[in-house]
Amino acid sequence: MALTFGTLSGSYLWPVTIPVPMDGGEIETLEFKGRFKRFKQKESEAILKRAVSANRAFMTGSEVKDSDTDLGIAPEVMIGWEDMPGDSGTVPYTAEGMEQLLSYGGAARAIVEAWNESLNGKKAKN
Repeated sequence: MALTFGTLSGSYLWPVTIPVPMDGGEIETLEFKGRFKRFKQKESEAILKRAVSANRAFMTGSEVKDSDTDLGIAPEVMIGWEDMPGDSGTVPYTAEGMEQLLSYGGAARAIVEAWNESLNGKKAKN
């Protein structure tokens, strides 16, 4: 189906890869499809400006609002997931599951980076 004006849904799926450090200096990855909210251009720009400002503030030792960090932005932009691997099959999205995912180091950063890649038109890897 060809994309036409006015047919965009309010969200889209985009691959997310979270690097997970393991024993022995190994890195494994947690891969799933994140469901990202489709923002209007001005909304996306405002979120990105918050992230850039937070990174600058962090680098200079200035105070950073929690909502402007990756931990604050990730649940704002990713509103669900599909194909999240679990011990006994795929894990459905829940608020509690998102909170648990964000507790892992690097998860919020990977989610925000995936969202940013989707905005920049980088083609998803298969």
